[in-house]
Amino acid sequence: MGMKKIALILDRFNPSRGGAEAYIDRLGRFLVARGHDVCLLTGELEGFEPSFRAEIVPPGRGSRLRREKDFSRGVSTCCDREGFDVVLGVRHTPQATIYNPHGGLFTDALNRSAASSGGPGIARIKNAVRRLNPTIRYFLGVEERLAGGDAHFVAVSNLVARRLGEVHGVNHDRIHVIFNGVDLDRFRPMTEGEKRRVRRKEKIPDDGFVFLFMGHNFRLKGLSQAIRVLAEVRERGVDGRLVVCGRGKRTLVSSLIQRLELERYIQFVGETSCPWELYGAADVFLHPTYFDPCSLVVLEALAAGLPVVTTEWNGASELLLGVPGMVVADEPSRVEEMTEGVMALAQSREFWRQTSDLARTIAMRHPWEEKLVAMEKVLVEGRS
Repeated sequence: MGMKKIALILDRFNPSRGGAEAYIDRLGRFLVARGHDVCLLTGELEGFEPSFRAEIVPPGRGSRLRREKDFSRGVSTCCDREGFDVVLGVRHTPQATIYNPHGGLFTDALNRSAASSGGPGIARIKNAVRRLNPTIRYFLGVEERLAGGDAHFVAVSNLVARRLGEVHGVNHDRIHVIFNGVDLDRFRPMTEGEKRRVRRKEKIPDDGFVFLFMGHNFRLKGLSQAIRVLAEVRERGVDGRLVVCGRGKRTLVSSLIQRLELERYIQFVGETSCPWELYGAADVFLHPTYFDPCSLVVLEALAAGLPVVTTEWNGASELLLGVPGMVVADEPSRVEEMTEGVMALAQSREFWRQTSDLARTIAMRHPWEEKLVAMEKVLVEGRS
């Protein structure tokens, strides 16, 4: 496998924020260790410990659209000057020879975000209004041009791969599917003693059946639906508790919590630097999302041995289909279906243990190291 000169393009870069930025940091370090010449081109650079080259491409001033176009022009200039063999983009990158949309198709993100805002009528109006925005139109145009050109795509799930074909007609030989990977050492099942210690630390009752919700966009990730599942479970006699981790606005759900009289049973813990502890303290991971190309938090929860409740609009759900104890609803609105699945786990500790073992087994098929090797093969050889 020969050495390549590789550009990694990201509009902003701070690995501590997680997501695509943490992935690019890990990928860059891996590629350098494998002998490749790697250069990060970014508009904003924070929290970076140099182990590969990085160049700031100033995005300029003015409107969001102007900054995006300025950044794109700057990236083009750098690419022309450097003569990269491969240009990898993960967000709105017209210059990409390989495009890895961690956020999925932009048009799907728009549609599903609108769907999370209310009923079908409200969703259609919001979607139509957003698509009048010049910046939104620019992003959609970038996606269409990449699809219509020669770029290859790395999809983080079969959901994204399928939608590339359905929406843009991208031929399957230009699409490589590489699921997200997970750190199996950091995220692992806890012993009962470890679980009790974390619960005491977080002031979570030892004897409660604990649901964990983790995400920053409370509306898009389905927090309201998770709260409704909690209410149903408690109505059926289970001492359910919900721990909410993330920097979202709790005002979005405060009236719902009050109406359902759940104030005593929901705990908002904000952001955490030790998410593995919260996974270990929980019994079930609730992620009734409206859209996730391939949720990393679901993979982390599986690695920690947690049964997962999610939806078909999460690409990671493909790993759970047909697995006893895992719940995959077709839409976040299917609260009754999700509740039935949770009740089966809450009422049988033996079934919960079996599902927990299956969760860890699923995660062990997706170590992050193997995903980096697969990405290198696409970058260097153009195949997965």
